Amino acid sequence: MKKTLVMFFLGIFSTSLYASTTQCGANGCIITVDWALDNVPDNVHHTCNYTQGAATFFESSDGKCTFRRALREAGARSDSSFCPGCSPVLIRFTGLNGTNNDADDVQYNATTGQWILPLDDSSTSSFFGLEPQSITDVSGPVVIRGLSPVNVLNGQMPKIMIDTGKTMEIELNQVTIERMGFMGGMSIHWKESDGVFQNNTWGLSADGMSIEFGDLVGNTDNLAGSNGILTTNKGDNMTVDGNVISGASTFAVEINSATSGVQIINNLIGTRIDGTVPNVPANLNCRTFTNINPVDPPIDSQEWFGGAGISASGTGLLIENNVIAGMQTIHSTNSTPPEALTIFGRLHTVQNNIIGKDLGGTEVGVCGQGIKLSTQRDSPIEVNNGHMILDNEIYSPKNGFDNTKGAILWSDSHVNGFKDGGNTIRGNIVKNGIEKYI
Repeated sequence: MKKTLVMFFLGIFSTSLYASTTQCGANGCIITVDWALDNVPDNVHHTCNYTQGAATFFESSDGKCTFRRALREAGARSDSSFCPGCSPVLIRFTGLNGTNNDADDVQYNATTGQWILPLDDSSTSSFFGLEPQSITDVSGPVVIRGLSPVNVLNGQMPKIMIDTGKTMEIELNQVTIERMGFMGGMSIHWKESDGVFQNNTWGLSADGMSIEFGDLVGNTDNLAGSNGILTTNKGDNMTVDGNVISGASTFAVEINSATSGVQIINNLIGTRIDGTVPNVPANLNCRTFTNINPVDPPIDSQEWFGGAGISASGTGLLIENNVIAGMQTIHSTNSTPPEALTIFGRLHTVQNNIIGKDLGGTEVGVCGQGIKLSTQRDSPIEVNNGHMILDNEIYSPKNGFDNTKGAILWSDSHVNGFKDGGNTIRGNIVKNGIEKYI
């Protein structure tokens, strides 16, 4: 669903006292972020260059187009009943200037060409995300596109890094996010359909070589954030393709049980930007903790917390060509360690994934189960809802918190006459682990 937006400037939608950061034409609108700081984050009306009514949406007195304001404006313009012809909307970052002696220059790294955009995450800060004007019109399309060139699967970090602990909420459909980096403890909550998340990083530091913890004092076990991406029951036709997502305390990607048409493909889960996992001393590898907050024993600088992997519910998901390695969280002895792939629902295809080996070829293993699956039942008539688990590689997985070996946990046992649910498990390569246990 990747789109190329070609815009022709025909005129500004509203009169402005400042140089326009929004251009609208026959093919929609372009909103250009030109300020890296999060000015007046508690204001719920400020946009970059859009006015609607006397007190609904209006420009700020400072004339800056921040990321938060650009998102608010994109959500407002996407509603055709208020802003006819304004969509699709593209949010871009080409207006940022790190060498003009403005107050936001400190957010720019001239050596790497990278920007860090901090967003206030206090309880008084305003909505962060894409919000529709009414629940009756949640249509996009909206594209959020960072600076180029970026290919995260080639070890290139995004040039635009969003640093916040506040959840980013996507309440429009047909939203694409690409070439962006997210860190600081936040999650992305995708609440509508037809989303595309591609060529991004989540949870990594600016250089991509460490996990960026959101809170090392009072909420350490949240790691880089609870979820990289969490969908709702409306999240059909979601595509998560070609990202690096590491340090998620719950799951890197968690798909709701009512969804279909979801693809999670070609991602690096739990690794550094180069696809590798650092060497962890044996005495620290997959260890547990006697206390969580504060963490006891204390975190060691040689540890790697790649987080948890993928949780897939719903119907007919495709999970393919992902590398999932370095799975570890901060958890107690009697807690379930992070699983690489957790499969629920029905009729999923899980194939050609590499679990427990990084891109450098190092067999680092995972601290929890490799693949855990069960199958949704249709009552009263049993039908084949089984999954296809094909041609995956699994290295050094563990069977839960008892630290024994086990690659694939097949847990359908409550219907004796249809025990396997029609699952097909074929062609998987397991090293240092039992292939299947029930």
